[in-house]
Amino acid sequence: MEAIDMLLNDLESEILKAKKATFSNTDIVVNRKQLLDLVSRIRQSLPQVIQDAMRITRDQNEIIASANAYAQTAMENADARLQNAVDENEVSKKAEERANQIVGKAQEEYNRIIIDARNHSYTLLASAEQQLAHLLDVVHESMNNLSQ
Repeated sequence: MEAIDMLLNDLESEILKAKKATFSNTDIVVNRKQLLDLVSRIRQSLPQVIQDAMRITRDQNEIIASANAYAQTAMENADARLQNAVDENEVSKKAEERANQIVGKAQEEYNRIIIDARNHSYTLLASAEQQLAHLLDVVHESMNNLSQ
């Protein structure tokens, strides 16, 4: 990510320090080779952003799998406790209540982890999308300036 920001800053710097074209308030004269080199370096940096997005998705899947395993274990533990206490009426009632609490807590924890994982993934992907959109805008603007 830092490499892309640095390259975008370099590109912006080149555009800002460019001289205005004769008889124009908006057109500039740029060093074509430098700007094409920067665009090439930006393109080379993009796969890292894509790899980051894939890592985020993989991490999300691991968090969801972990939450599922936790919930499954908690439910199995609750079921085992409930089965052991079935013979005694008083113990059975207490075990059922406790099992329901454990299952409820496990379900709440599972839901919280899923929501947090999705929110975190969404935030990271939205940030990557913003950066890519900004980069694409800069590249298009640079290409438009070069073609004029």
